[in-house]
Amino acid sequence: MSHKDSHIVSVIVPTLGRDTLELAKQSLENQTRKPDEIILSFDEKFYGPAWPRNRGIERAKGDLIAIADDDCVYPPDWLERLITALDKYDSAGAGGTFVDTDSLLQDLRLRRQFPTEEGIDTANHVGNGGNILYRVSYLKKLKEKDGYYFDETIRSGQDIDFASRISHLGGRLVFVPSNPNHLKKVNFRKFLKLQFVRGIGIAQLHHKSKHRKMDLLGRGLLRKEAGCSLKRLWLILWRKGLGPFDFKNFSSPRNYLFAWVGQKAEMIGYAKETLVLRFRKR
Repeated sequence: MSHKDSHIVSVIVPTLGRDTLELAKQSLENQTRKPDEIILSFDEKFYGPAWPRNRGIERAKGDLIAIADDDCVYPPDWLERLITALDKYDSAGAGGTFVDTDSLLQDLRLRRQFPTEEGIDTANHVGNGGNILYRVSYLKKLKEKDGYYFDETIRSGQDIDFASRISHLGGRLVFVPSNPNHLKKVNFRKFLKLQFVRGIGIAQLHHKSKHRKMDLLGRGLLRKEAGCSLKRLWLILWRKGLGPFDFKNFSSPRNYLFAWVGQKAEMIGYAKETLVLRFRKR
């Protein structure tokens, strides 16, 4: 049954042209609430996800903009549920998380203990750049205030930064447990690279947070992993240097080992970028 509303909805799909793009596109075309337009925004020069998202926003005609990923398959009622929740709570945005088909990524995701019920986001779970819907009115406010939508200077975590800035504008976000299947697969080398880049992104967000005097890191894991006090930072480095310790939360010894080494790669990325930013200031 088709959902009736008064919105014009643009769905932006930033893409590298992956083999999974057609599957993602088909799942978006088969929504119970059809998108008014689907914009494929190609990142042909590998600038990173913020670049095609921004170009897609500039091309969009809707008053609501959903952002999807090119390696996800979306439930048929995904868009309908996001729109319904956004209107119900009169929120700036609505979104959820993923169900990963890769066992390591799913183990790591389950450790975050996402909600299973719809509701106002009080724990900073909303912001995933592949499962989110925003009101264009708030996107315009961001552009007017900061001069940009997604921050293209950040290597990783641009979507978390974006959601934080929406929150700082007074926009409320709603968590909706309508989660697409994430088709990404990682091997050991690819996972270490992802974690290293993630560490760089956390350092950049930490730096930006201090420079702007805003708690841009107050989103989910980023706040837990990069608080502002020196004592907290050393505690985090200690935990990550030795941990993770929750072996029982991993589905296999292999996944635990990958996660353990991955945390060290993340620490190295964080330390490297922190030094770069410090010397750049001088």
